[in-house]
Order: sequence, then structure tokens, then C-alpha cells
Amino acid sequence: MRTTATCECGREVSADDAEALVTNFVEHCRQAHPEWEVGDQAARNYIEALDRVTGSVEPLDEIGSVEVPQEAFLAILQVDD
Repeated sequence: MRTTATCECGREVSADDAEALVTNFVEHCRQAHPEWEVGDQAARNYIEALDRVTGSVEPLDEIGSVEVPQEAFLAILQVDD
């Protein structure tokens, strides 16, 4: 997980590790944006979402195999007249 995050107000919040970042981000939000009522889990979710959106995690080349039941496959092939 990242160790810096930019708040929507533009302020960059940083820390030495991921848990400290959550704590610092919550503290920033409580001081600068008291109307947001941000808790630890909300901050953690926001920071994890930033990781997903910014692409800091390498995408998989392949997800794996998928099993589709025959009746489901055949139902897709049926054409409604």
C-alpha cells in the first residue's frame, strides 16, 4: 500500500507506513474537513481505491479458467423471435 495520498483539497498527506498514512489522513480530514466525518475504515478504503485507480498494482496477464454450466451457455445461444 502507498505511503502518500493527496486529499481532494490538494494537500498531500504522507507517512512512513500504510497504517500511519491512514492515521495521518484521518487527522488531516478531521482538522481541514470536519464536515466529512472520515473514520479509519473510510480513509483506508479511499487510499486502497487510489492504489487501484492509479495502477500502482501490476495487472495480471491471465486471470484463470472459468467454468460455465452447459445449460447457461446454451441459454445464451438461444435467440428470441
